[in-house]
Amino acid sequence: MFIIFAFLLCSYYVRRINYTVLEPTAVLEYPQKREFIFSQQEEFNKFWEEYCKVFNSKGEKLPPPEIDFSKNMVIIVFSGEKPTSGYKIEIEKVEEHKNSIKVFVKEYPLKKDRIVMPVITYPYVIFKIKKVKKPIEFIYLKS
Repeated sequence: MFIIFAFLLCSYYVRRINYTVLEPTAVLEYPQKREFIFSQQEEFNKFWEEYCKVFNSKGEKLPPPEIDFSKNMVIIVFSGEKPTSGYKIEIEKVEEHKNSIKVFVKEYPLKKDRIVMPVITYPYVIFKIKKVKKPIEFIYLKS
């Protein structure tokens, strides 16, 4: 009986993973709905250089957030190009399962009664988690 209980316990293993949302210091413009996972500084810097669209008073691109990539990884989830302001995307939770890490993403559509700016936007959320070796899956929740 104990063996069956232990097997069931192992097969239903789920543990919440702490994550930290990084406040956007810049505008990142990526036009498609997509997820990016960065585990190395070089690849993160290259992405930032290409898609960061904010400059300081000297005409230099704002630097990416400082991340200790020896311990952490960065994940960015884009919801794609939108025709106005007022769209939102956020992380609901991150869980470790037996064979994967699951990131639960919630996208908020434009509310009909909301006042918006007629400007193209690229909603995204950027966050960091401890480095993991398991594959990462993205689950999109309905809002």
